[in-house]
Amino acid sequence: MYLNDPANCPVRPPDGPGALRRRLLGALGLGGGGPGEPAAAPDAPPRPPPPPPPAITPKQFLGVAAATLAVSVAGGVALGVGAMALYRARPHAAVYGAIALQVGLPLSAGFAALASGAPLGAAAPGLLTAGLVAFVYYLYRAQLGLVARLLGTAAQAVSRVWGVVVVAAGIQLAAALLCAPLAASALLAYANGRVVPSPAAAGPAPPGGGGQGGDEGGAGLACVTAAGDPTPCCAWQPDGWALGLMALCAVALTWTSLLAFCIKTYVVSGAVSAWYFSPAGAPAPKDATRAALANALGPSLGSCALAAWLLACISWARQGLRQLRENARDSFLAQVLLSCVDALYAILEQLSKFGVVMAAITGEPFLEAARRSTALLSRNLLDTVAVWVFPANVVGLTNLALAGAWAALAGASSYRLAFAPAEARAAAAAAAAGAPGADSAGSLALPLAALVGLCAFGCGLAALSFLASVLLSAADAVYVCFAIDRDRAAVSREDVHEVMALLPASKKAAEAAAAGGREGPGGGIVEQPGGGYAFGAGRPAAF
Repeated sequence: MYLNDPANCPVRPPDGPGALRRRLLGALGLGGGGPGEPAAAPDAPPRPPPPPPPAITPKQFLGVAAATLAVSVAGGVALGVGAMALYRARPHAAVYGAIALQVGLPLSAGFAALASGAPLGAAAPGLLTAGLVAFVYYLYRAQLGLVARLLGTAAQAVSRVWGVVVVAAGIQLAAALLCAPLAASALLAYANGRVVPSPAAAGPAPPGGGGQGGDEGGAGLACVTAAGDPTPCCAWQPDGWALGLMALCAVALTWTSLLAFCIKTYVVSGAVSAWYFSPAGAPAPKDATRAALANALGPSLGSCALAAWLLACISWARQGLRQLRENARDSFLAQVLLSCVDALYAILEQLSKFGVVMAAITGEPFLEAARRSTALLSRNLLDTVAVWVFPANVVGLTNLALAGAWAALAGASSYRLAFAPAEARAAAAAAAAGAPGADSAGSLALPLAALVGLCAFGCGLAALSFLASVLLSAADAVYVCFAIDRDRAAVSREDVHEVMALLPASKKAAEAAAAGGREGPGGGIVEQPGGGYAFGAGRPAAF
């Protein structure tokens, strides 16, 4: 390993064109003629003859992989559509299936450890995790049915304005095209630098103590840290201007990706709110998605940019907090304080997202919309934190289960239909010709099938995660629209109000109103028989 040799740092840069490339490739251990790479001796022994060609050629693998990748992309979209249909038709099955998966996986791992003869301490983490997760869901069992109905309502809203899925995909694609040059610029800037002694290296490793030939965790590392942990002796240090450019690219990347997220949330919220407040029995306005996109890229672009910048600052602050928590692992008080600050940042992040939703509904500037949404949710005492933790968790676990099933199907199909037959034919031809290695059939089929399955898992999970983000944004929009209805004592969607009436805060408010109505003059309401007027006793004044 190039960076492990103390003689290579600091490195004197070689002269001539391509010197920088050779230095970086040498530091990465990729060759390229850099320093520290011994030249071949003129009297070196002859190389052994090349091995026989593999049964599966790279061209065959690339052909199968390309076909599988195309099918995986299409299959990922089909999985997403199927997941949306599942949330719409059988939301309770999706919720309880995700809970069973979250409890069953660590429980299975614990029992598997016990069955293999491992001590109880090795199985305890899995068993305790399963028990803790089951206990938490038991405490919130009243909210689980509500979460299922919420996801079903959100899926119904997306189905009414399905154009938002296409627009959201276009926004994601545009963001990827904008972020690609920024990422390439950061990588090119990183290539400008030199090899220096590693700041973490405190000295050479003792013989047999984690250096060359040491233990497995530090094999091949000739230096150690101050704590005695093995570490490379050298490190790659980019130039000062390159660090500044990389930092600027990182800021631009974060801001651009979050801006795309805010625009997508704005469009989905605007289209869903147009469906929510449309007359009963009438479909959503046909131009709802186009109008929301025009507002997001026009008058409200500054609001989306400001919200994205605030979310980026919160993200950077939380990353800094995580670094502080790593550095203060021995201080319990510091851990508690940093955890409280992290929770405050998480609340600010959620309120900022609700501010974008409110801006899409009302057209107000972001700061005014965020202030209004916070006051709205506070006045109505909605269970924002208690209820909305679960949908993202349920959707994420469902996505993992569906993507894993799709990966297993793709890997097994490629093994049975492509790789195993190809190696069997090659083995049969080698055996007929009397060539050596005829007994190695199947040696590459399983690893290549696993690689294809991994690609299918990535494609499926990406498609499912995208559609899940649209679904959760729609759920947030329905949630805020219900709060607006409740704040002005209106019912725009009876089916949504039937679902939201199951909120614990809504139940308490209904029970309090019913109790007040039984008290007679303190809270009774008298309605005119033939008119639209109602008279109610107000709350008694407090002195």
